[in-house]
Amino acid sequence: MKSFWNESIMDQIKDMVYVVCSNDYRLVSANQRFKERFPEYHKGIKCHKLIFGSDKPCEICGIDKATKDKSVILNKCINDNEMIEVAFQKQNTNDDLDLCVCTASNLPSVTESMEVMRDVLNGINAAAYTINPNTHRITFVNSYLQSLLPEMKRGALCFEALMGKTSPCSVCPFNSMRKNGDTYHMPESYISKLGKYLNIDAVNVVQPDGQNSVIFTGYDITAQVEKERRLSTIAYLDLTVNLKNQLAFLRDAEKLFNSKETFYIYFLRLKNFSNYNLMLGRKAGDEFIKALSEHYCSIYSDKDKIYRIGGVKFAFIATNEIDRQKAHEIAANPICDDIEHKNKLFLPEVNIVGIEVPRFAENAQQVLHHLEYTLSKQVEREIGAITYFEASDIKKMERDNRIISLVKGDVRKNGFQVFYQPVYSIEENKFTKCEALLRLYDDELGWVSPADFIPIAEANGTIGVLGQFVMEEVCKLLEERKKNNLADVQININVSSAQFSTEDFYQTVKRTISQYDFDYKLLHMEITESIMINSFEYIINVMSKIIALGIDFSVDDFGTGYSNISYLGALPLTGLKLDRSFIEHVAHSDVHAMIVRNVVKFSKDLGFHVVAEGVENLEQYNILKRLGCDYIQGFLFSKAIPKDDYENFLQKHYCYNI
Repeated sequence: MKSFWNESIMDQIKDMVYVVCSNDYRLVSANQRFKERFPEYHKGIKCHKLIFGSDKPCEICGIDKATKDKSVILNKCINDNEMIEVAFQKQNTNDDLDLCVCTASNLPSVTESMEVMRDVLNGINAAAYTINPNTHRITFVNSYLQSLLPEMKRGALCFEALMGKTSPCSVCPFNSMRKNGDTYHMPESYISKLGKYLNIDAVNVVQPDGQNSVIFTGYDITAQVEKERRLSTIAYLDLTVNLKNQLAFLRDAEKLFNSKETFYIYFLRLKNFSNYNLMLGRKAGDEFIKALSEHYCSIYSDKDKIYRIGGVKFAFIATNEIDRQKAHEIAANPICDDIEHKNKLFLPEVNIVGIEVPRFAENAQQVLHHLEYTLSKQVEREIGAITYFEASDIKKMERDNRIISLVKGDVRKNGFQVFYQPVYSIEENKFTKCEALLRLYDDELGWVSPADFIPIAEANGTIGVLGQFVMEEVCKLLEERKKNNLADVQININVSSAQFSTEDFYQTVKRTISQYDFDYKLLHMEITESIMINSFEYIINVMSKIIALGIDFSVDDFGTGYSNISYLGALPLTGLKLDRSFIEHVAHSDVHAMIVRNVVKFSKDLGFHVVAEGVENLEQYNILKRLGCDYIQGFLFSKAIPKDDYENFLQKHYCYNI
């Protein structure tokens, strides 16, 4: 037996033959064929170190399983490059050494297929490499990757060679790749040693020897990732002022909500800024906004917490007390002296509101909603003051939401009623007119003021529906009065600018009144200056057609807004109603009395009758009568009352001497 591992005898064998000490895996002898294949051979080197480059014995090793009487044959992959078939058989020596004679022959078909695979990987325009998942050592690097990382060698640890780390990655695909054909996808993986982003796919291949080998292919997507990130940056940026936008605000605020920490959010709005653009142009407006942005950035502690969330709105996130102090500093000086000096012609009013979260809001969208509500309710702001959203505002919002649901619903079922306020003719000493006024009662809210529900109806576009309801109720009452042979009373209805501006307003009026039998001259329409948003030709055309039906017009609330006298003479009007703000002071202000006298005079010159509304006492009545007013409306005689009460009032007071 001793002669069997004599090297001169083993040299005559064509296959590779080597003898291993079974106890410590050290090589004792080898033939020439083996030495040629492994030139690093020397006696005492461990077989697994020389053949497989591993510091540890193979997991599947025939030495442990072979016996003197039974050989074990295994397929083994050498350095992931070639496949051999190894026969293991134990031999005992006279000095009781436990040796194993190993005879290895090449498996050319398997080796060739492995070479083909490597040729394929070398031919692709992408990084490709193979790794032994058990040792994390690289077993193959294709030419593309080698050109990028010349220092990357077979046998190197993957996490060191590719990522520059000293231990395996925290998210390692090997843990989920055990079976043959298992795959793993790693999109947008940053390879630090390359300085590039790769789209990596991995597949586990079980070698004929039962060992796993993971093949990685990674395509360079760095340019695509950088482009997407630039686009993402643009998506979250307001390019005009170089501040983050509303989309970024929603994203950042949601992150803070997830932290469960208390923070504050502030909104700043420039009021009536559209007038600035009209006066000075869009370019000047943009320059003004840029200057404001720079001013706020110079005050606030962190530019990344400032957002432009609309044309004339800014948001500030305050995560600490310093941020809050800076927000109040901005509130005290929202437009710096330099900006004020350059824009003497026009300085917009500034509104600032704030909210504590998550106390008063559950998410970023709710913050937007709550602060918009607070802005809408802020009337005047003291210098340096910030209006905060409070618990009471939640109740107000719930009330407004209830009103919105009533306004949007069926007006005939949701508590809307038409009341009538008598109008007294000074000349005839009779209540020859009245004004139809819409009222709303809800079981939950009680009586709702028109000052609350009218703006809501105008905002959500249902004001026309309410106006139509009033018109129909008035026509119905006029028809009833005619059937009952009651004295003629003219009923005035208010027509909103939104209602008047609809394309089919004339047709709607014509269709509505045609359904009822009454003298159309008893229906009178009151309009305000706001209808002037339409073209003058349109206004004249619509009014002329309606007048042809027998319905006249007068102007309501004269004295509010701009009170442009020029349009009074141009429109086909028959009357004018003085706003109650004049009447309130007429008894104690010579100026107001003079204004009323002059308005009455030029109205009479235009052929108009004049109605004074909001008259509450005899002193006002006597002064207005002396100044030449034709009609009086107000609590002096009656508030607006339901239809039946109004009829009872007329029965008792139709003719009335005061």
